[in-house]
Amino acid sequence: MAAALLSLFLLFASGVNSLSQPTQSRETTIHCGYQACSTPEKNKINVHLVPQTYDFEWNKAGFPSFEITVPNILSSVVEALLRNANRRFVFANTAFFWKWWSLQNAASRKQMRKLVQQGRLEFIGGGWSTNDEAVTHYQAIIDQMTWGLRLLNDTFGECGRPRVGWQIDPFGHSREMASIFAQMGYDGLFLGHVHYNDKRQRLNQKEMEMVWRGSSSLGPAADLFTHILYTETDEPHDFYMDFLCSNFTVNDDDKYSSFYRIKQKVNNLLETINHQSRHYHTNNIFIGIRMSSNFRYEDAETWYSNLEQVIRYVNANQDIGKKFNILYSTPNCYLKAVKDVNFIWTTFKNDFFPYASNGHNFWSGYYTSCPTRKYQTHIANNFLQVS
Repeated sequence: MAAALLSLFLLFASGVNSLSQPTQSRETTIHCGYQACSTPEKNKINVHLVPQTYDFEWNKAGFPSFEITVPNILSSVVEALLRNANRRFVFANTAFFWKWWSLQNAASRKQMRKLVQQGRLEFIGGGWSTNDEAVTHYQAIIDQMTWGLRLLNDTFGECGRPRVGWQIDPFGHSREMASIFAQMGYDGLFLGHVHYNDKRQRLNQKEMEMVWRGSSSLGPAADLFTHILYTETDEPHDFYMDFLCSNFTVNDDDKYSSFYRIKQKVNNLLETINHQSRHYHTNNIFIGIRMSSNFRYEDAETWYSNLEQVIRYVNANQDIGKKFNILYSTPNCYLKAVKDVNFIWTTFKNDFFPYASNGHNFWSGYYTSCPTRKYQTHIANNFLQVS
């Protein structure tokens, strides 16, 4: 089956001519991927702040979310990134990005390519969408991944290639999905939802990171480093910094201002970091800043300016900063920092099914719901494979 999976992926990846060839400006330095990562400090807890997207497939007020918010979000992010070379942003999936890209002029596309080639804007996951892992046929998974990855490759070249899988919102996770990611050449996988009892045990035993063996028959060829998010899909408490929130403003200049909340923000963050660091083996901590969740983040500059006040306050304050090093990062850079430690990870060989968020909420009803729709999807997939 593994050989068939890989053959099918390669068939779809190479069977269609390129849609658009990437253009590389002479004035843009190609410095993407792991080369764009900052070097963590050995004797400190390195806090990787990762500004990221959420699932844009959600709807808002009954209308497709793209028409309402996504153009503003992406345009705002690009503008904010261009103002400061230290800033980073990661974008999951391709569907809504491609719709935004198709509406941009040549100057806007040139700016986006520059950010991607310099590693300041990074794609993760890379499929057309984040697929479910429980009821989706593996052929359909490969097809949608191939379509998204080909668009990124044809548009940005090697710098557009995602190196980590980003499955933070499916309700449960399949071993076969890990195997597919490993065979497609991914270096790591980030998960969101695992059974609450399983997660509690993993936190206690420091097994939130592992090597997931996706296939017994393939062995190490299907091994994939896997990280389970500490806070699933949410940023730390009191880190909502969108202009739509009542307490979004951080001010570290005027102690007598009503907006002087820097100590409160920092204390909340450091409390989270200290607690989180007890459950992971390395001195690297992943903090996802979900700037576009719930359709926030239409003013990216507000997020970044507030985050930078927190970063500056912690790193410059010696009684705090001697222990912590906060930096903008990406899942790629976090993965590199963790792997450079050369820790011997435990091996996991099972699925993460079923998913339960607490003792009375098992997310398994979708296994059998909407049978007609599932039947039509599988029939359509059969016709697609034949054609």
